[in-house]
Amino acid sequence: MSAGAAGSKSGFSAEKLYSLFRKQSPDVVDNVALTDIEDMFSMPGFKVDDQLCQGLDVYYRAETRRLIRSPDNEVELRAFLDHIEHQDAIDEFSRIQTPQGMNYGAKWRCMGELVEDQMEVFESICAVKLMRRRHVPEILSYLARHLDSEVKQKDICASLKISKTHLSGLLGPMLEIGWIQRTRVGGSNHVSITHKGSAEYRRYVDAVQKLHTVMDAHVPVVPPQMESSQSVEHLAT
Repeated sequence: MSAGAAGSKSGFSAEKLYSLFRKQSPDVVDNVALTDIEDMFSMPGFKVDDQLCQGLDVYYRAETRRLIRSPDNEVELRAFLDHIEHQDAIDEFSRIQTPQGMNYGAKWRCMGELVEDQMEVFESICAVKLMRRRHVPEILSYLARHLDSEVKQKDICASLKISKTHLSGLLGPMLEIGWIQRTRVGGSNHVSITHKGSAEYRRYVDAVQKLHTVMDAHVPVVPPQMESSQSVEHLAT
């Protein structure tokens, strides 16, 4: 058994896996992890050929379909993208063409781009929903104004006049989406905004400012007394 096979999802050695892919065995679709394939790529005697390409193509297509249908698992999505984009072995498959005339390496990278696009769409939807939650923009604004300070969670609660429980319920999703980071210092939690969070908040502010500009330009505010006067004049005529 190869060094990497001991911790493999499938339990197959790299050599056994190599044989199964070349035979296009259905066992590899649901029972193999990307780390198993990477072990196979690095095993002594590894060789790229048409049979192996066809077997791997079945696996990568199945993985792409699965990840696109469930784009909320960022760990798996990132692992798949890293595998497709950064595995030097993928380049070796670029010299063998698919039956449709595209080389396998390029085809699999296209699959990676599909997964990445789907992930970006999902993240955008999550970001919009999160930003619409009450107090989220205010939390980001507070953190952005205190970049050089050690902000404690209780400081945010005091400033925004919200409960500790409510704040924790907001910080959880913000941590997951990467807008903030939290560290434990002594007996308190310190919170800071990330570059991603700053960029998202900046987009939010810009969008609000544009909306106000449009509203000011096309929906002018009419003083109440003028509105009443115009209404009276209109009725008089």
